[in-house]
This record gives sequence, structure tokens and C-alpha cells, in this order.
Amino acid sequence: MSLSCGLWPRRKSDRSRRHDKRGRMRTMSIFGNTHGQATGALHKMVKFTAFASPGAMPLEGQFPADSHTGTVHLPADITNVLNDIYHELRGKDKLLSKPKFEKFLRETQGETTVLLQDKDYTAADFQATWYLSCSWNATAPLPEKDVSKPLTDYFISSSHNTYLEGHQVLSKSSPQAYKNVLLKGGRCIEIDVWSGESATPRSNSRSPAIHHDRQASAPSLTHAYDEFRETTRKYLGSASHSRSVSCNSATLVEDSPKSSLHAFPYTADKNERLHPPQYAATRGRSPIAKGEPLVRHGPKLTSSCGFREVAEAIKDTAFTASDLPIIISFEMHADLEQQEVMVNIMEEVWQDMLLVAPEDDCDPLFQVPRLDQLRGKILIKAKRAHETHSQPVISLSAPTTQAEYGNDDELVHQVAKLGKSLSTSAVHAVPPHDSNSKVAIHERLKNLAIYTRGVKFEGLDTKQATQPNHIFSIGEDDILHLDQKHHRAMFLHNKNFLMRSYPDGIKRFNSSNYNPAYFWRKGVQMVTMNWQYPDDGMMLHYGMFADEQGWVLKPPGYRSSDTSSQTQHEAATAHTMDLSLTIFKAQHIPLRGDGDDAERHGAALQTFARAEIRTGRFIDFKKDSTLTDDTHAKKTHAYKSDHPLFGPRGETLTFRDIPNVVEELSFLLIKIDEVWVTGMINWPTLAWACIRLDRLLPGYRFIQLMDMDGRPVTGGRLFVKIAKTLR
Repeated sequence: MSLSCGLWPRRKSDRSRRHDKRGRMRTMSIFGNTHGQATGALHKMVKFTAFASPGAMPLEGQFPADSHTGTVHLPADITNVLNDIYHELRGKDKLLSKPKFEKFLRETQGETTVLLQDKDYTAADFQATWYLSCSWNATAPLPEKDVSKPLTDYFISSSHNTYLEGHQVLSKSSPQAYKNVLLKGGRCIEIDVWSGESATPRSNSRSPAIHHDRQASAPSLTHAYDEFRETTRKYLGSASHSRSVSCNSATLVEDSPKSSLHAFPYTADKNERLHPPQYAATRGRSPIAKGEPLVRHGPKLTSSCGFREVAEAIKDTAFTASDLPIIISFEMHADLEQQEVMVNIMEEVWQDMLLVAPEDDCDPLFQVPRLDQLRGKILIKAKRAHETHSQPVISLSAPTTQAEYGNDDELVHQVAKLGKSLSTSAVHAVPPHDSNSKVAIHERLKNLAIYTRGVKFEGLDTKQATQPNHIFSIGEDDILHLDQKHHRAMFLHNKNFLMRSYPDGIKRFNSSNYNPAYFWRKGVQMVTMNWQYPDDGMMLHYGMFADEQGWVLKPPGYRSSDTSSQTQHEAATAHTMDLSLTIFKAQHIPLRGDGDDAERHGAALQTFARAEIRTGRFIDFKKDSTLTDDTHAKKTHAYKSDHPLFGPRGETLTFRDIPNVVEELSFLLIKIDEVWVTGMINWPTLAWACIRLDRLLPGYRFIQLMDMDGRPVTGGRLFVKIAKTLR
């Protein structure tokens, strides 16, 4: 399976269609011509035995072929590189010998089985044999997935605030967002559930510990929200122009930097482009039924969609991309009556998909099931939401405990530092609740949390921390501090039990992401991400889960069956790596603008490639308390055109003596950045690729480029040479 068959499906974007209107790039037949000589080369292809490893992996939008002759055309620049390789290999010989060809395939291309039939090869034979029968994808195919391990032995592709189409201040809640994540391989999704409008008038009685204040409609509250929204919009730019937030609170792990001015619109169909948020939320949707719960972000002022809509969307797409199980994490703000309605809807809509009883011979008091035991099943994780309404109700994060998310006063303080202030009417628009009130969980809902029971974290030495079916959900900063103080205890916990991390609600109110690789290295299974934000964090997430169906088996030392390792350092052998990346050619770099503007922009476009190796270092906390991800970065010179040639012999980026490389948890991230404005610190990223190092193949390869909508660019690729050495 190719790199482009990962989290995002193929589709021809508007940008790609613009490329189709252009005249075809100058190309040359890889056989030299389309007559006798080429025909002879094609006949010789029959004598070639395909390599056993790895299998051929076609890239998105393969090179054009003549419909009459079948001749494949490569861009002239790439053909020139192949000719140079041929002449260098044959040396002074008239033709390339079989032994020299085999040596090249073994030592440069990393092929393990090489069987060639011919004694000698012309340039045309060499190119035809190599191009048409070998893998050219830089990403290795995956072996058959081992699904025989317990759930705790896997990293799980996880989404935070799944219901949001954009960032959490200005976008809307939509059931389409669930389809988008599930179709891209997400296996852990989040639903924030709130009480909906009553179908019948209620008395003044209340369910235990529940405040029944409904949707506020006072003009003062509306005005306050409008003022806050405008204040935040001025700071962030717009709903589609996200910017990084600078907060005074200390961060112990590298934030995922801003890489684009666009968000990932995950669409269900490869030829469909998601409508902008202001239209997508209402297109073709039924009115929310009275008496049924709502799904939304924050208690009062963000838009809502119906819980039934969300349940239907999940039913339609839960097992389309994969039949491996999904985990639904509920953030519960609804009262007991609405929770019962919610359970009724789940049972009605999901039916046999919903796991309602333990698997045979798998008592949740003693163990969790194997992954293959739960195919086609929806697992429920429910937790209480602690209400903290003594602070303002304008909340940009789903409220849980103050220890997890902080409070809204902190957010107001951050925005106010930019020279803005909120109307005091917002603070007093809604009466305060009891700050210690909790939302009770209905017994029927608790009974559905069979193997995934949400438990408030109170320490690693508690009785709850040893129960097989518990899940601790812990904020990013708390995990980092916990790892500092109790690394061994947390690592051992995560070998045997489930843990879920989530982004800080204050620092990341623009829906940016943390660096997920740091948390995977600590054994955290569910590292939740804001999928709608296209930063480095989501790129690393893509590199981890590409083609993996949402579940990645942990390295052996991270699994519950391994009793020899008790720390991250002991769990995996770290190598020192040398890596050389030569970039020869880029094709079809996506352009900003539309129509003629894009065409003109393409002619004047200046871009450079930036390569980053994302590893991690083992921390001696007694000597070093700085928990940052080791990023080793290099960049090329800038080149013109949206099909740039990186010099006549390519441009080589060399990384020497990179320490602490665990290939399964380290990545090569490549970004194509535009030279836009002189003096800018962060250049706009136009395309990118991310490959996990254990899947990075050596030799001359094509790397599929992704656009900033998170989809493969039709025809977009880098032609590179990769050399990797571990010691």
C-alpha cells in the first residue's frame, strides 16, 4: 500500500484540476522512443523476475503513459538523473553488466532478493527494468498486522474535540467531522454531550447535583459573546488563518509549530471538498429534535449539533476504513434524564456494533481483550465533568477539572494582554453555579464502559490504577510533570493499562497541537490530536498511523508481555544514525490563489525544502529537567517554479551522528516552504511528507507530497536519494 493510502483518501483537488489544464511538462520516453528499440525493451521486461521485498507500491497520480503504445513518460529532469546513474554504474563498459546492476539494487536500493535474467543492459533496458518492476515509494509496505495482543499494547489514532470543524473559538460543531476522522483511520473520538431543549415543560425539580440553566438568550450575553468573538478573531486572524499562541505558562515539551494558514477539512469522498465551516454545519442537516441531547464545545455560546446526528454519522463510517474497534470518549455535561435518552439512541442506532457485555473468557476485572476480539465493536468511555461555573461561562475548552484545564479567567487574561478586554456583562450574564457540583453518570451509561472505564487520576499508587479496565485521561503538562517525578511508575503503568493525553485547553485555545511523539515514547496509547489544525503535530500523527488502520503495535519493550524493561531507556535500543537526503526534483507543488492568479504565482514561485529528523532523547532528570524533542533540521536553497529542479545533480542534506534514534518512534518530516516575504521567520508551508524511520527505504525514491488540506497532491512528489545507516 502506498503512502497516499493513509489517513486521508485520494481526491483531485481544485488545485490539481488547475494543473490538468496546463500543457504537459516536457518529458522523455524511458525507452528512448516509441518504436522498435522501445518495443524490444518491453519484450525484455518479461524476463525480469520481480523482487520479493518490498513489493511495488504505485504513487498517487503515476506518470503519464501513451494510450496506444503503453510507453511511460518521465519528466526530462528525472530521466537525466536516471541516465547519469546508468553511466556511472557501467563505467567504461559499453553496457551495464548484470553483476553491477545487482550490486546497485542490493547496496543502494536495499533490495534483499535480486534476480535478473539478462547478461547486459542498455540504458533503456536499465530504466525499464528498474522503473516498471521495482518499488519506487520511499515508504515501505507494512507487514500483516498482528492483532493478537491486548488493547494496551497498541498506540491508537485519537481525536480531541472531534466535533469541531475548525479551531475551538470560531468554528462549529458538526456530525460531518466524525465521518471525516473515522474515514481517515481515527479509532478514538470524543463527544461532549449537553442537555438539550426539553420536549415537555419541566418542573422546578432537579436531578442530583445538576444545574438546569438552559441556553442563554439575553441581549447582554449575545453582545458579550460577539465582542469576545471579534476580539479573538482579530487576534487569530480568521477561522481559516490560525496562529500560534504565546502563553507565559511554561511548556516542558516542544509545541507543534504552525505550518500553514489552512485547516484539514476531512471529507468523506475523495472527489468532494468540504464546504467552508459556515456552510458545512447546516448543509442537509435535520433540525435537532427536542428532548434529545446536544453535542457542542463549551457550556453556552458555541454552536450545537444533535447527538442523534452524531450517532448516525458514526454508524455510517465507523468501520468503513477498518473493522478494528473504536473507542468513544464521552465528556458528560448532560443530566441523568438526558443521559438515559442518549443511551437509548446509542442502542437504537448502533445496535450490534455497541459492546454491551464482556467478551467470553475476558472478565474486565482481570484483563482486557485482544484487539482481534473486538472487531466491528464500539467501546464506550464515560467520565464525569466537573462544573466550575463560578468563573465566566465563555469557555473555549470542554470543562473538566480545574487541575486538567485551568479556568476561563486564565484565557481572558491571555487575550487581555493583547490590548483587548471583554465586556463585564459576559462575566455576569449567567448566574454562578456551585463550583463543587458534579455531573452524575447514569447507571446504564456506566455499565457500557466495560473495558474502557474513565477514572479520575489521583495517583499511580491507588487501587484504581491497578484495575485492568481503567483509563486515566491526563492533560499534557500534568503528564510531563508526572514523567519527571515518577517516570518508572508511569512507564510501567502504560505497559499494562490505558492512558489518554489531551492538549491543554488554555494554551491551545486556537486548537494547535503538541508533539505527539513525546507521549508515544512514554507509552501513552491515546494521544489525542486536534485533527483540524495542520501543524507539525498532525504531520507526525500521519507518519505514525499511515496505512495502520488506526492501531499501531508498540515496540516489544513497550508491551505488557515484556517484563525486562521498566523505563523508556530500557524498552528500546537507541541507535546513532547517519542520514543523507539528496533532493533532485519536486513536482506539482500546490499553489496559493485561484485561476490566473495561481498560474502567475506558479511561474514566480520560490520554494525551498526543509528536512527534519524528529527523534527523542532519554532524560536524566537529576541532571536535566528540560523535556524537549530533539529536532535536527536542514534546508535547501530556494528554487523557482512549482516544478523546481534542485540543481543539476540535486542538493544533499546530510545528518551525521544523530543520537537516540528509535526507528519506530522517530520520523523524517519534509516541508516545502514558500519564500514569501523577506525577513519572515515562519514561511508558509505548501506541501509536506512525513515517514516513520522504520518505514523509510533507501535508494532513489519518490516521496508523495501532501497538501495543507491533508490530502495527497495529485502528481505531487519529490524525487530523492536516501542513504541511512544505524549503528
